[in-house]
Amino acid sequence: MVELNQVVGELVEMYRRIIAPDIELAVALREGPDRVRIDPTQLKQVVMNLVVNARDAMREAGGRLEVLTERRALAPADGRGSLAAGEYAVLRVSDTGCGVDDAEREHIFKPLFTTKPEGTGLGLATCAEIVRGASGSIEVTSTRGEGATFTVLLPLV
Repeated sequence: MVELNQVVGELVEMYRRIIAPDIELAVALREGPDRVRIDPTQLKQVVMNLVVNARDAMREAGGRLEVLTERRALAPADGRGSLAAGEYAVLRVSDTGCGVDDAEREHIFKPLFTTKPEGTGLGLATCAEIVRGASGSIEVTSTRGEGATFTVLLPLV
């Protein structure tokens, strides 16, 4: 069991070191404890993969990277796939980068799929597996040329 805000907060200085100077970083952590059942090392891997993905999406022109945490309650009728009704910690990583189109978004969490010439296609697939293994979900909303937002929901403990 880990405190989401603590793990995300501990990585802020690392975010600053790995992003380019022309990328503005905004971090907003929800006040209060949000304990989730996930290996802390795996949670760090998810966060860093999402930040690196955002950085790479803004490599050409810079932009804004936002990392935030919040809480969300899901009602039984929310229809969130395999997620049960209840309270969830939310990690959201957004960028103003190149974004992806509908066809790419369909495959974005599949192993070996990449939109980058130098990519391996393992970062987002790894994120998805880790999050699913923690009984959570990961989603992406994106429009080509307008950036992307990755939203991770993890059940609160």
